[in-house]
Amino acid sequence: MSTVLPASPRRVRPVNIAPIDTVVRRGAGGIYLQSPLPLGPYPIRITDRLEHWAAQTPDRVFLAQRERPPAAGTEDPGEWRGVTYANALTRVRRLAQGLLDRELSPARPILILSGNGIHHGLVAVAATY
Repeated sequence: MSTVLPASPRRVRPVNIAPIDTVVRRGAGGIYLQSPLPLGPYPIRITDRLEHWAAQTPDRVFLAQRERPPAAGTEDPGEWRGVTYANALTRVRRLAQGLLDRELSPARPILILSGNGIHHGLVAVAATY
């Protein structure tokens, strides 16, 4: 006989979401959808956000993954390991320099052969950096 555990209370935080108004325009070759809201400020490079958060909240977790999966049939959530923004920026810069040293380019691209995880994420960000 199995025991049904009560659902644990979930923390819920308010989320600021823009209105879903959409301007629909039909044109040659398709239908175009556009937000009537102006685009807000954004970084020039996606990696600028890593530098920003490494400066603002260096000890905050940037990437995390389970060290081991949760034990089946238990309330054990498993163990996590992670990398902070500051540590990630340091590692990304080192990896990026290593990629540059290997003279990689569109003619000599990289391929990341791994499952999703911290190492995969850092190499992907380094390739963009």
